[in-house]
Amino acid sequence: GSYRVTQDDIDRGVTIVNTVSVSFEQSGVQNAVANTAVIRAPSFTVSKTADRSTATEAGQAIGYSIGIRNNGNTRLRGLRVDDFLIDTGVNNLVC
Repeated sequence: GSYRVTQDDIDRGVTIVNTVSVSFEQSGVQNAVANTAVIRAPSFTVSKTADRSTATEAGQAIGYSIGIRNNGNTRLRGLRVDDFLIDTGVNNLVC
């Protein structure tokens, strides 16, 4: 038989332990265990772009886009984005 690894298994990162018990009427129980290591590989990339490459006068607004991509095999939690140029309380940093 087979067991299909779940995303929760990957996120926990603990060994998958599979135990089988076999018995017959004429004998006692025997157990066998197979362990499979689960390797977590959290990884992400971040990119940032501006909607203009030059500024020519005071008062021009520069729009920024931030891209975050999960490249790993683990669900990432607890996102925090700090951008001190645009997140001043006056401007809106939207995630």
